[in-house]
Amino acid sequence: MRSMLSATMMIVVLGLAAPDARAQLTPPSTAGAKAKPVATIPIRPALQKPEETANGMGQAERLSLQSDLAWVGQYNGAITGDVSERMVNAIKEFQKGRGAKPTGVLNPQERGILADTARKKQESVGWKIVTDPGTGVRLGSRPNWCRSRPATPTAPNGPHRPARSRYNWPAARKPAP
Repeated sequence: MRSMLSATMMIVVLGLAAPDARAQLTPPSTAGAKAKPVATIPIRPALQKPEETANGMGQAERLSLQSDLAWVGQYNGAITGDVSERMVNAIKEFQKGRGAKPTGVLNPQERGILADTARKKQESVGWKIVTDPGTGVRLGSRPNWCRSRPATPTAPNGPHRPARSRYNWPAARKPAP
């Protein structure tokens, strides 16, 4: 009996409280009211430094970038894949040479132009990257630098014999007759 009385009281209390709860959930009437304009201030993201952008690249991409910059004559440092001020300056010089804004960060179009220019220079001198099958070592070389050359009048001893002196030593003197 007691539990039935408790259940009845709960239903009555909830029934009485429900109209108030419904009134709180109903949004106020906006008929005829105008929304207030809100002034917004655009927030620009912090600019990323070129070094930070380059550090976001993979090691292989940085190596390729340094190599391409060296081939086009803009980079003269060690090709290690490490980000340096020299690499960023080389990128800026490449951009200046193309009439672009020197930001130190290449966009995809600039990167494509750099890679294409470097590839053309490599092809013009016969540069090839060769992988040694035994060790997996990759070597860059010009295959035509290593070919043997036939003996010529200026190289009478051939390519593998020591060269003779160009000075003709006088023969042993014979007594005059």
